[in-house]
Amino acid sequence: MTSLKDLSEPSGGDQPRRRKTGGRKKGTPNKRTKKAQLRADFELYERGGIKLARDRLSEVMNFFAGLMDFYAPVRDENGKLVITPEDMAEFRSAADMVVRAATALIPYQSPRLTAIAIAPPPSPAVEQSKHVTISVNIFDDKGELVDRSEQRNVPRDDLPLLIDHDADGVRQEG
Repeated sequence: MTSLKDLSEPSGGDQPRRRKTGGRKKGTPNKRTKKAQLRADFELYERGGIKLARDRLSEVMNFFAGLMDFYAPVRDENGKLVITPEDMAEFRSAADMVVRAATALIPYQSPRLTAIAIAPPPSPAVEQSKHVTISVNIFDDKGELVDRSEQRNVPRDDLPLLIDHDADGVRQEG
């Protein structure tokens, strides 16, 4: 008869088992498990089994609004408002809860409007300053004009260095 070997003990060539030192802790769900749980929660929500916090908050606000209406002062046959001190205390408490719940619900029910500034289109003068006109006059040794050339609306960014030659010398701008 063959004896069964105890597999929990390391065999001849095996190294003793060490404790796990890295990775996910025991019991922590992996990505696949998390995704499945989120999908199940969403399906439960869609079927009406789970309500979002804003829905619960809306219910609380409506409940306290009903209490506020119930404890609100009423007019008697003479048109005078009638309310007991106990009813006034309940009315104020319910009104406070309505205000708290409504304040928390505002971001979910109404979009936040923020001011934005729209820049006006640039004026023609500003547009012209981004472009330059290049004029070239060529004179002979007697000072008479031989040739003239002009190029308009050259983007200033295309000109790395402007050189202005004149009779007195060379002036560089850039």
